[in-house]
Formats: sequence, structure tokens, C-alpha cells
Amino acid sequence: MGTKEFLGQKLPYMTNPQKKYLEKIQIPLDGYQTGVQRELKNLEKEEASWTLTDLIASGAQFPSTLMGKTTYLDPDNTFLVGYKAFLNLRSAYRFMAEHAQTALNDTILCKECLYLTAYCLKCLCGWPLVDKNQVTKDGVSLAQMPTFLNAVIADAPEDFIAELGNLLMTPERNWDKITTARGKATVFLAAGRFEEAYQHAEQLQAIADKRKKPLYFWRHYAQGIKAITDHDEEFLNIILPDLVSRYRVGPPEVPYMMAYPALGLAKLAVKNGLQVTIDTMDCPQALIQPAQMDYSHLDLPRPKYGFPWEKEEKD
Repeated sequence: MGTKEFLGQKLPYMTNPQKKYLEKIQIPLDGYQTGVQRELKNLEKEEASWTLTDLIASGAQFPSTLMGKTTYLDPDNTFLVGYKAFLNLRSAYRFMAEHAQTALNDTILCKECLYLTAYCLKCLCGWPLVDKNQVTKDGVSLAQMPTFLNAVIADAPEDFIAELGNLLMTPERNWDKITTARGKATVFLAAGRFEEAYQHAEQLQAIADKRKKPLYFWRHYAQGIKAITDHDEEFLNIILPDLVSRYRVGPPEVPYMMAYPALGLAKLAVKNGLQVTIDTMDCPQALIQPAQMDYSHLDLPRPKYGFPWEKEEKD
């Protein structure tokens, strides 16, 4: 996401790298399901319910040998069977969502996988952070704003979206100013708290503009939020293609297939009564237009012996 200006440029439906990637990656969803099933099996283990305190109490040690010298690692939440399973599931479901929409043109399946991605993040937020360096803090903070937007794009229940947003806004997990500003602006916009969304969008724009090399992407993201709160439909429809163009500036070998920040803003704009014209492979109208969704039929992953916070409630 460099600093070159894109505003006003014509936006193709997809880029050549995206087209080539789609032609090359003809993997059926069964390929992704193999990884999902592996992690679901891990969730059947008793230690999938452990916290870091439980792991340390078990006496487990984690030696690491480098150049003949052995040291012992201080574990963090990624050493936990359950936590790691949800990390891997979140990644797998996101790939499945992108594959379902771009390769299979299956919007329903895409939304189900996006919902599962956001659900896995919500589960990760429940694990206590007790390691001294809080290594996994960014993984359950507003740095995960794109995954929060997965819930919005999936038309998840409003109470689910609100709960996930509140978990990510936990103060002790957020330290970076630009990440906090853009995350809070997004969460407040999704909650209909427009004055607060506008305020944090202003903060985000100010931070982006103060950089030696202006951060055009986040400046324009902030302007997009302000356009929604101001109901400035014309300007929003200029900003959204810019965001998609900028998001496409990535590795050509494995290009980004979904422009989540732009797609999430477009969705929130339509939910607030604006008309959005963009319709590309990575920001399609099929996902922008709100639809009534029911996810009650999904078999949501969970540890066989319960989540750590459920065990605490019993105690």
C-alpha cells in the first residue's frame, strides 16, 4: 500500500495478477477442508481448553537449540493447542471465503466462511493474556479490523458485531495510535455511533497526513468514513475505487483477492442508506448489498472440554 495517488483512475474488474492467480489456483474446497478437519480434531484434545497458566503448571518445557546452544522459550498463547487451532481455522476460513466468492461465485458459502472467520477471532479474544511480553496482544486488538469487517460483510447479527468490536477495543490491548484510530472509527461506524466514528476518522486522517510520506490509503479510508457519516455519496464513490486500487498494490504472485477495508466501508454505506457503484471481483455488489442471513445451522468449532472462560465460570 504505497503512497502513490490513485484518485480518479479507472478501475478494472480485476488485475492481471488476480486473473492469473485464479487460473492457477484451481484447488477444490476439499483441499482447505483437510486443514479445517485437522484443527477440529485438535479441539477434541483435553489440553485444547488450557490457558497459558495451565500449560506452565503442566511442567512442559520448550527447548530451542541454535549453534549447539540450548535455551528454553517462554511460552505464549500460540503454544496452546486450542488457541493455535483457532488461529489456523481463522486463516483457513478466510481462504475458503475468498475462494468461494472469486472462483466458485458462491456468495452464500463466502459469507458463511467470513462469519466463521470472525467467530474464530471472537474465540481468540477470550483467552487470557498472561505472558509477560503479551506476544499475542496485536492478534486480539483493533489491528484485526479487517477480520472485524468480515462480520459486517457477512451480515452477521448486530449483537455479534457489537460484541466483537467491544472485545477488540479493550484498552490494554491497543497501543498504536493509527491502529486504534482506524479501528475505533470502524467499530463506531458499524455501531451507528456516527459522532465518535467521525472524531476517530479525523484523528486517523491527521496521523496519516503527519507522516513524512503521507499514508494515502488510511487518509482516504478516514475520508470514506467521514463521507458515510456526512452522507456524501458522490465523494464516497470516488474514494472506494481508490481504496481498492491501493489494496491491489501487493505481491503479484499471491495477490489480494478481497479488498476488505473498501468492501466493509461499502457495506456500511449501503446499510446507512447510500448508493455505492463499485462492483469489482475484490469488492463485488454481491457482498456489498445487505441480505438477511441465518447462521444458526453452522456447526461452530469449540473445544470438546469447553472454552477456558467456561471452565472459570464453573469454578
